[in-house]
Amino acid sequence: MDRLPREAALAGCVVLTNREGAANFNEDVPLPSEFKFRTFDVEKIYTKLKECCTKHEEYAEKMNSYKQWILGQEKQMKDCVDKLINHVNARRILVQKIERYTKQSSTKGIKK
Repeated sequence: MDRLPREAALAGCVVLTNREGAANFNEDVPLPSEFKFRTFDVEKIYTKLKECCTKHEEYAEKMNSYKQWILGQEKQMKDCVDKLINHVNARRILVQKIERYTKQSSTKGIKK
């Protein structure tokens, strides 16, 4: 469920979230702690929203590390997919070599 915050951050928004589920873990949602709320405290959230509006550039800048993390995940995913494709291709080539060897070995042993 972190697609919406990611898209919002990349669009230049300041992201506020709770600390439920994955958002509680910095490894999963590495936002500065001032943008994560432990409880649904309407007054604290309202105050932070007002601050985000009046100091938008300053607060949006605090999202830069989160945005870099998001963009880094795209490269990380591409690297993982490339490794998977290379691994599958290497295995496919190995299987083809084994099949050719097995076929050659079985035909050499047959007398005509």
